[in-house]
Amino acid sequence: MTENPPRNPGNVTNLAAPDRVRWLAVLRSLLNGPVQSPTIDLRAALKMAEGHNRAFVIACLRGVHSARSGSATGIDFGLPRMPLPLPASQGSRASELVWLAYLKFVMGDPSAAAWLGAACDALDPTALKTTASDNPEPWWQNEMLMLHALHSYALIHRDGRAIAKTLACADFHIREIQPDHATNEPWAAHAYASHIDGRVTAETLLHSAQIQNAGKLTEVSRLIVSDAVAALEAAASA
Repeated sequence: MTENPPRNPGNVTNLAAPDRVRWLAVLRSLLNGPVQSPTIDLRAALKMAEGHNRAFVIACLRGVHSARSGSATGIDFGLPRMPLPLPASQGSRASELVWLAYLKFVMGDPSAAAWLGAACDALDPTALKTTASDNPEPWWQNEMLMLHALHSYALIHRDGRAIAKTLACADFHIREIQPDHATNEPWAAHAYASHIDGRVTAETLLHSAQIQNAGKLTEVSRLIVSDAVAALEAAASA
């Protein structure tokens, strides 16, 4: 995990919901023990998934867990200048870039930390801009994918401004979109749980993730929840 100092430190505890300890316990209980870090050829997985939104994001998610276990090596994917905000029609590309940056951040790339900080600054309050012709569900899903990675970055980096921006984004989601209509996986559940009014949204996503798999989390959902736990633990230890 990156050792870079906080870009703009703030009081993380005051910016998050007062029951973070309870949420950590809830998320840990859903994992029911440690999540085994997947063994993957990260370069090959990313190359194969490039241009395929979900596959690329999941490859990055698996890479994040491998990096935390020390089994991931450097990747040769570079990042462009931070492009957010983008139109909703380009949401798939935007979510891939955010997840690539988050993977590189967890692997210790200082330029990725700066990129993610700029991405959080660009939230207004969302990452994507929509028109009347945009399909809402892909927009919602890409927003959630990005919010998950950006909120994890903000908590791990103890970046007070980024936490405030991601919580403002979560606030918009809670009030204006229907996260559980966009996905049956718990993307950004920790961001909603970190919002003072986000309990029901977080619980709905976690419940939906379990009922899709006979009361248990799928492998991907376990990886999502495990990343949320790692981010919340990093913030709690600050």
